[in-house]
Amino acid sequence: MSNMEFLLEFNVPTATKLDDLRINMLDFLRVTSYLNNRESGLLYPKSCLEICENTTAFQIMNEEGDITSKASVSLEHLRAYALIALTEFKRTFPRSNSKACPNIWVNGYGRIVRVESFENQ
Repeated sequence: MSNMEFLLEFNVPTATKLDDLRINMLDFLRVTSYLNNRESGLLYPKSCLEICENTTAFQIMNEEGDITSKASVSLEHLRAYALIALTEFKRTFPRSNSKACPNIWVNGYGRIVRVESFENQ
């Protein structure tokens, strides 16, 4: 069984907390969309696809290179909540004319903190 961890590392001032980070996850979710896809079998044998857990870790390092904070969330969790957020965004802004998918911003705990279309930037 193989698990993957995607480490998103941020070198920021020591006062920064995971809750203060804002990361646009849209492209990350697109790039990793094939993982655990039962049809693709690109990274894992089909027998592993249902039991492998892919995680995303958010890590803050200080200027000395020491890890000051770290949190992990499963890729499936990020995907599920992104889908919920996009559904809610479309329900809230049904007349949005943007053809592009809205940006999905998360904090360092993987919690969605904002969804914005390109029209509202």
